[in-house]
Amino acid sequence: MNRLALSSVYGSSTATVSAYNEKTGELFVGVDRVIKKTKIRSGLATVLKLETERQIKSISIDKDLLLALDVEGRVYLYNLAYNVEIGRMLNKECHTACVLNGKIHLEFMGYLQVWVVEENGFFTFRKEKHITGHQDNIILMERTEEGLLTGSKDGVLRLFSSEDSSSETVARNKSHPLCARKVGQEISAVWASGEITKLIQVEDAWTPIQKKYTMHNLLDAAISTYGDMAVLLDTSHNVLLYSTTGDTKEPIQKIFVSDGIKHVQFVEEDEWIILSGNGSVIWEWKTNTLLFNEQASSGQTVARDIEGSVVSGTVSGDVFMWDKGSSLCLKKIAAHSSAVSAIIPTERGFISVSANGECKVHKATGTVIKQISAEIPLLVADADEDILAVAGPGKMHTYDIKRSKLIQEYDIDMPLAIKMMQNGVLLISMQGITTYSPDSVSGKDGPEQFVNASISETKDGLKISCLGESGMVYTYNHEMEELVEYRALPKYTNGMGKNTPLGMVHTENAELIITYKTARPDKVSTFRETIFASMFYNGQEIDKWKVAEHALSSSGYLFTQVSAFGALIGICTESGLYLFSSAETGMNSLGAWQKETPQEVSQQIEKGDVLSGLIGAIALQSPSLVHMALSSGDPVVLAKYLPSELALQSVSVVLSAMSNGLVERALMFLEEILKKIPVSSVLRRQIILILSSVINTSHETTGYADALVTFPHLALKEIEE
Repeated sequence: MNRLALSSVYGSSTATVSAYNEKTGELFVGVDRVIKKTKIRSGLATVLKLETERQIKSISIDKDLLLALDVEGRVYLYNLAYNVEIGRMLNKECHTACVLNGKIHLEFMGYLQVWVVEENGFFTFRKEKHITGHQDNIILMERTEEGLLTGSKDGVLRLFSSEDSSSETVARNKSHPLCARKVGQEISAVWASGEITKLIQVEDAWTPIQKKYTMHNLLDAAISTYGDMAVLLDTSHNVLLYSTTGDTKEPIQKIFVSDGIKHVQFVEEDEWIILSGNGSVIWEWKTNTLLFNEQASSGQTVARDIEGSVVSGTVSGDVFMWDKGSSLCLKKIAAHSSAVSAIIPTERGFISVSANGECKVHKATGTVIKQISAEIPLLVADADEDILAVAGPGKMHTYDIKRSKLIQEYDIDMPLAIKMMQNGVLLISMQGITTYSPDSVSGKDGPEQFVNASISETKDGLKISCLGESGMVYTYNHEMEELVEYRALPKYTNGMGKNTPLGMVHTENAELIITYKTARPDKVSTFRETIFASMFYNGQEIDKWKVAEHALSSSGYLFTQVSAFGALIGICTESGLYLFSSAETGMNSLGAWQKETPQEVSQQIEKGDVLSGLIGAIALQSPSLVHMALSSGDPVVLAKYLPSELALQSVSVVLSAMSNGLVERALMFLEEILKKIPVSSVLRRQIILILSSVINTSHETTGYADALVTFPHLALKEIEE
């Protein structure tokens, strides 16, 4: 397995933001510093290849462009068609931003600025316009057919025209606007005071034709596509749905979900309303039903792959069941009153175990059918179909699951891992490894005190790996014979650079993965805690990647999942459950190779180091830099010497460069790359179909004739299935 990449996110962070593309039906959800794209009805989900520097504050969508704004004022522009970041810039005074007609519109100290991407290939932006009008910070931007509706903190709503860059006042209010929408010649607006206003233009002045006072102070609001409904979030976190056309002052529907709700939004032709904040949930208002409830799904502590779903537990005691494909929540179970410490698969479902000693047996649907109370704090647990073994500080219990009765009690030290065996229970504690059977107890002391451990079935048999407090890993077989020992983490040091181990797990191929937390210097908060994961095989580190930033309370628990793409690695964080896969499967990358800036890559190419420059350009997913590299060097030679782990990743960005006019050299490069990629006939067919589309739109491009000589089948306008 080479170079793992983030492929899925289950659950949401505590500050969820979202944007909805009405034309494609795609929902974009910001989860801490990454963005998850979901087609709700079709059940498809991916993670964009974009990682912001700080937590995402807002998201805006315009055709194939996505704009993200983080909490420090950085603006990120992303091309959804090519799945690549176009560029980013920092504006510390920016409170809101959106993308419209391919241009960035952002707020700067009360002014509206328009920025465009410079056509120099270096991910830079140029300010095109600076519009005055507001006297306070702009906090609202809503797109219209003509331009934007902008609202400021001082209660002013203005209409900006993209055509002539004019900005006119629409309305003034004692409170600030939360949302606004222009439908035809009518503008609807909702204010923080709870007032809903409709306005039309009469003799060049916007005049109110209707005002509705809901008598609620509001935190957020949204207006439906046709302006006939408004959904409001009041200061008590009640969600209220009002008609904007009738005279009634009572809401059509009303619901309370949780105090964590901070944002409301219409989706799916106004049939659904997304409620987001501490996780998200969809409200089907016509039936007053909640769908895909991810509320309070942050703070994941443990998770396991169980048949068609992923089951996870949180620090608050809730158990969530997630659909593997869409990463949507199938069911939320309020199972425990304290943090979930273990999820154990069984033939008919699973068992959830909490820190306060509660053990609950679930059907595959999640329904609780039995409860066992251990009455001791629990850290680890495992079970077969008949026996449940649980352990906490100083005690280990075994239970008959069917009769819910205690079988045996043992005195132990601090447990780290436990597994049910054919002849008893295998327990790893801080002092060593012990096997407990009905007739005897046998064990082996560790060479040093252990701080973490994993017991896993692999293709090579049972693997027992223990991490010592010195950072050494000791691996044993099922007979407790030591197989190998090696250093996994640096020796313990105080202060910056201290590594705190979090989780361990073996993959099916006997690789060992360790997650650990490291304190690193930070400009803003003195230091930040970052979770890393390292993969080892036979004592050698073969991979390392960053999991999450600012992870103060993440558990770092690891589990493996088997899918059509091979083995996947799941890691529990406070922002959600992150699933990583090998980049060779074609899943999205989170920039594991991104070590150079675009400027550094360009300099490498200019100095003649074209291969290194091409590697950097592919890592950055930059079509312009790939264009520069392939134009400077022999594309066939570059393809031959490109690292094989980057071969598949290079296809999409080279296709992007091809669409910008680099046809001949790009096709020569791709012809050689296709020889290196061990792809299936289906994937090869998909690549051919993509190439066919590019060629059919490039008849006048230089090199077209040579391209057809190289790929003669692409001369056809359509490829027969």
